[in-house]
Amino acid sequence: FGLVLYNGDLLCSASETLVELIDLPEKSFLQAYQPNLRYYLIEESRYPQGKADSLSGILFELENCQSKQQLPQLVADLVGLLNQPAWRKLKRDFAIWLQAVCLPSKGLTIESDQVQELVEENTMLQERIAQWEKELLEQGREEGREQGRKEGLEASRSLLEHQLEFKFGVLPDGVQAKLRAATIEELDKWALKIFTAENLQDLFE
Repeated sequence: FGLVLYNGDLLCSASETLVELIDLPEKSFLQAYQPNLRYYLIEESRYPQGKADSLSGILFELENCQSKQQLPQLVADLVGLLNQPAWRKLKRDFAIWLQAVCLPSKGLTIESDQVQELVEENTMLQERIAQWEKELLEQGREEGREQGRKEGLEASRSLLEHQLEFKFGVLPDGVQAKLRAATIEELDKWALKIFTAENLQDLFE
């Protein structure tokens, strides 16, 4: 029988027999050639960690991994298994899968000319893991800085909005839209002008 690994977010509702999947018209001459086979379905969402210390287990963990920080070690575990005699013939297939599917979906990259070396040479693997860890660390820092900028912008916008309402009353929709679209530099400029502006028009001139 065939084996299908399903990694969709929703549970699979498709039939597990090829006859029902192909669904030929009753009078089709191809009915005589229709394969009456079943396949075995494994839904990865039901087994997020798979079987411990197995190829399928690491495959499932890689596909379901939500933490980029865990990826380098999972890749190292996968390569360790692929170097065992029983799995060496699958090295090329998994190398292509890592390079084209798995790693890009997690925000990590590797050049096509390096992917085979990754699964062949332990030195290359260690170097690549170190590089990924460095990239992930820098990405985390940048995400933190970006989050800080967003929070600072929102805080400045909210403070200025409260100050304007206190001085001029309920703000027109156009003014609120202007505040939402403003940069941090514009908000700072208007925050200084609020002390001398006699009306909203003066503030935004």
